[in-house]
Amino acid sequence: MIVDNQKNQEKEIKLILQLLNAIKAKHTLSVQEAEEGKEAVFKRVEEKLGRRYNLMATRRTRLFRYWPVAASIAILILSSVIVSIGIINSRQLLTAQAPIVVEVPEGAITHLTLSDGTQVTLNGGSSLTYPAEFSDNREVCLQGEGFFDVRKKTESPFIVHTKQFSAKVLGTRFSFKAYDTDRQAVLTLERGSVQVLTDHGKDNMILSPNQQVIKDSHTGKLYCHEVDAEDYTCWKDGILVFKDQTLAEISTILERRFNVRIEIDSESIKYDKYVASFRKHVSLDDILKKLSYQRSWTYIQKDGKILSCQERLILKLICLRSEIWKRV
Repeated sequence: MIVDNQKNQEKEIKLILQLLNAIKAKHTLSVQEAEEGKEAVFKRVEEKLGRRYNLMATRRTRLFRYWPVAASIAILILSSVIVSIGIINSRQLLTAQAPIVVEVPEGAITHLTLSDGTQVTLNGGSSLTYPAEFSDNREVCLQGEGFFDVRKKTESPFIVHTKQFSAKVLGTRFSFKAYDTDRQAVLTLERGSVQVLTDHGKDNMILSPNQQVIKDSHTGKLYCHEVDAEDYTCWKDGILVFKDQTLAEISTILERRFNVRIEIDSESIKYDKYVASFRKHVSLDDILKKLSYQRSWTYIQKDGKILSCQERLILKLICLRSEIWKRV
């Protein structure tokens, strides 16, 4: 009878050791802290059980005395390991499910690399919501303006959602401007192809390089035309290009670039159109000077405010960061 018990105990110890090794092998991809703690637990258990297993070869009659202790230790540690692994995996699952939201303040440009290798540049006043790790679907949500250099994956399209419309691509480079406060959403394709997706599906279209699609939020109409894409994507490199844009439109762009607020009091200059380009690191002062030379208004700066006056045409610029202005 004692011999049979010893054989059964010997078999059970082998099974416990096998179970420990199985759990150990299954969870080698846990976080580092958990892995180090787990290794220590396995080492301790294996040493305790191993010593008792080796003892059986010379002193089998004493095994019965140690088996309850060894079994109790193994069960307790196995329970704690399984519970710990369950907690770790639950935390990892919650982390994977929680989206990442990147918000860029006005006056800044931010560069991101997503988990699939896609490169994203966000303009001031923009935000991007995306998962920490993409699954079968690669989908992000944009508010504001972003430039996307999408890593090509034929089996997994990349979709950018905005309130106005969405863009579906495989691998391409494009700029998407869709601020909530803007009347128009603008997508400009630099390379590759983009499928424009609308809610009702009637206006879906596929763009080719140097094409631009615009949606008017007031009318709901969507239209496409040819452009020089570089003029609409160079903002990511700090360059500003204005092509037949009104002073009101330019003022909005400058507000986001320099973190200021611009108020145009005169309707007569608000809708004048301008053609101009500015290199990287140009100051707001230089931009306003060049624009004012083209039309009949001037400006001065005083107490953190810019007042431009010419025949009662006034442009006020209220700085949120007065340190930008170094002179009166």
